[in-house]
Amino acid sequence: MNWNEWEMLWRRQQNPVGAGADLVLLKQTFEEQRRKLRRTILIRNVSEGATGLVLSAFLAFMGAHAGVGGWRMWTGLALLFGVSLVFVFDFVHAHRSRLPGDAPILCKIDAEIAELRRQRRLLARIGLWYFAPMAVSFVLIASAWVARINREIPPGMLHDAFKTPTIIIWFVSTLAITGAATAWVWRQQVKSIRTRVNPRLDELKKLREDLIRSQP
Repeated sequence: MNWNEWEMLWRRQQNPVGAGADLVLLKQTFEEQRRKLRRTILIRNVSEGATGLVLSAFLAFMGAHAGVGGWRMWTGLALLFGVSLVFVFDFVHAHRSRLPGDAPILCKIDAEIAELRRQRRLLARIGLWYFAPMAVSFVLIASAWVARINREIPPGMLHDAFKTPTIIIWFVSTLAITGAATAWVWRQQVKSIRTRVNPRLDELKKLREDLIRSQP
């Protein structure tokens, strides 16, 4: 699953200014920005949710076919499946919370504020519900496959292979690159709260207050 796609989609939106934004411009661009946000969330949920579900089914099929099982394999798959369900549930929530095009603009603003707050909570806790379960899932599934392979090869062969310099360098490099990439993506997602979500929330609150003041 690739959160870089979510980051790129988010960056394509107009950079929010915050509470200092011009009210006239906010009114003119509100509908466009609202559609862009909904489209971004839709693409993220479909791509991430579908990828996770397909990958879970594929690994389950391959594991069953190769005789890889046990608590490690199925716990790892359950964690992977659970992460995918987060995106499925968010997709369902976004669909149910959609307002008709002729809804009052104040209702649309309130719905947009609620959606942004929901996305902010998801991003703020991304380490707990996304990265940590994915890391544990990878370790469990990989260890289940290693245990399965170890039963089919001469005793000690796999252990001895991991003592060779080439394998050690490859293993350490893979862990380092994966860890660095994960840390960067994690940081970018959390950073988007400060640079993207919060300023947009300030804009919508300002627009909402102006509409309420202008009402008779």
